Amino acid sequence: MTLGQYARETTQLLTDRYGNREAQSVTRIWLEDMLDLDRTQYLVQLQEELDHDVVERLSLSRKRLQAGEPVQYVTGKAYFMGESFFVNPDTLIPRPETEELVHLILGHLSEESEARIIDIGTGSGCIGITLSRKRANTKVCLADISKKALATARRNSEQQAAEVRFLHADILEIDFFPGRFDIVVSNPPYVRELERDSMEAHVLDHEPATALFVPDDDPLRFYRKILQLCADSCPKPRHVFFEINEAYGAECATLATQFGFDAQLHHDLQGKDRMLHCQPTGDNS
Repeated sequence: MTLGQYARETTQLLTDRYGNREAQSVTRIWLEDMLDLDRTQYLVQLQEELDHDVVERLSLSRKRLQAGEPVQYVTGKAYFMGESFFVNPDTLIPRPETEELVHLILGHLSEESEARIIDIGTGSGCIGITLSRKRANTKVCLADISKKALATARRNSEQQAAEVRFLHADILEIDFFPGRFDIVVSNPPYVRELERDSMEAHVLDHEPATALFVPDDDPLRFYRKILQLCADSCPKPRHVFFEINEAYGAECATLATQFGFDAQLHHDLQGKDRMLHCQPTGDNS
């Protein structure tokens, strides 16, 4: 069987679950990562015969795809701003919207910037590690409530040779930051429980719920706590960046002003409120 034949067979097996177009995409990503091929190599080798042992290895992995497991967990790889990150069910799979958040932050950090940064709820570490690598003069702390998530972030930092430190903490339970930070960034849980019915099954079944959901009666709990910690810091962080739920853009901005910050909402590429940039009132640096 050639690689192309195996790809078509896999696409057919996945079409009922994903639809044909997405099944084709999942199949290609899976085969490229499993066979360690880039896009050009994949296309060139479509007519190449697959060894029997390779087919057996792929078939075992393919059963996980057929069961609905996200391709990133099956391969152990997710791509974020052009770099490969290790992911597993202890961490969320990085989303394109979060890349937009990192681009926003980088726009406020020159190449020569010296800044102490804390990435709260770091998960795989994709935000903090990327900032560390893109801006060499930064000192980055990756914080998470989950020891397993921090272990994943540590693996990614080693893989990418990023010099970062780690903090195991429940941000809702601490009274002050462990040090001074110039920039605070967080992509905290922000999906309301009532939104479960509109989410894809593969997300609900496999990605960590504690990193996704907040109670319906207190959807801004993480933003409120982080802003309180920032407001109580002396001096306050120069910049605070959040990824937010599109349904609560105005509420998040209002909350920031209540804690003494000017707030600016930014849309994602879909035109939805997705990012919030906060600065201490009167500070236009």
